[in-house]
Amino acid sequence: PICPDAAPLVLEIAKTADDPTAKLVSLRGYFWIAGRSTLTREQRSEICRTAGPLVDRTDLRRILLSVMTTLPDASLFEVMMPILDDPSVRSESLATMTKLVAWTGKRQVPLARAALEKLLKVAADDPPTVKQAQELLDKVNAIK
Repeated sequence: PICPDAAPLVLEIAKTADDPTAKLVSLRGYFWIAGRSTLTREQRSEICRTAGPLVDRTDLRRILLSVMTTLPDASLFEVMMPILDDPSVRSESLATMTKLVAWTGKRQVPLARAALEKLLKVAADDPPTVKQAQELLDKVNAIK
């Protein structure tokens, strides 16, 4: 197991590794820290925000989405934006968005709306996803 104190070092390896395997292993370790440690919600959310731009593989997107699903932090919609371009994680994205919408307050409505509108565009060829995304968008639009 990796202790939470190792997070900065693991992140640095992920950022600088020339070897794809080293990057993969370090990002998995970084997500492990975020998902299974005693860090605060803010620290775990920061791990997701920091690692989001480094995620360039479908398997890593799935791991990131699974961690984000456990975090009651609607600001993570911003991390979702580039992930939505990957159709192979669409169902995981929708599941994560469902959780994030439940935690969305008035302040996060613009972020949530932008992410859901993007999902509606990229999933236009997937009627069940469009239906669910529209239902979530209606919930977000009803937040006062």
